[in-house]
Amino acid sequence: MTIKFGLLGAGRIGKVHAKAVTGDTQARLVAVADAMPAAAQAIADQNGCEVRTIEAICAAKDIDAVVICTPTDTHADLIEAFVKAGKAVFCEKPIDLSLAHGDLIPIEERGWDEVAKVGSEQIAPDNVPVYNPAFDVTPARLVSAIVTETGVVEPGDGTGVVFAPVSPAGRGAAG
Repeated sequence: MTIKFGLLGAGRIGKVHAKAVTGDTQARLVAVADAMPAAAQAIADQNGCEVRTIEAICAAKDIDAVVICTPTDTHADLIEAFVKAGKAVFCEKPIDLSLAHGDLIPIEERGWDEVAKVGSEQIAPDNVPVYNPAFDVTPARLVSAIVTETGVVEPGDGTGVVFAPVSPAGRGAAG
């Protein structure tokens, strides 16, 4: 299956992601949008895709996923809009610079076993509180897959990875 991408942002990092998408045999760059028409057109000409507006990419039936490479202050709103439109989203970091947005996002905390053990060897005494928050503050409801060094992990793909909310009230968790 070929995943059809829209690219939002045609600056330096947008060019990097355009190259990554077009270099994958299971991906196709369909459209690019940028506030600077000449930048979008350059990527379109180089990669055989169209220049469209962000709104047109969001509404497009021929685009499955987007790569967001726009200024940081646009990331959170674009992620929400594209997820609501049913698109898979990859967003450059950071998601947002605003603490107002970040404070609304629950932070995943690593479980006691993950922090206090290395493999099967326990490295911390029993009942010692541990705290190790994950650094991805993307709301869980927006995550539909995880990109790894060896491929894409999705729910139900046989890897055994379970996509579920993590409770910070686990064994020895700091509260």
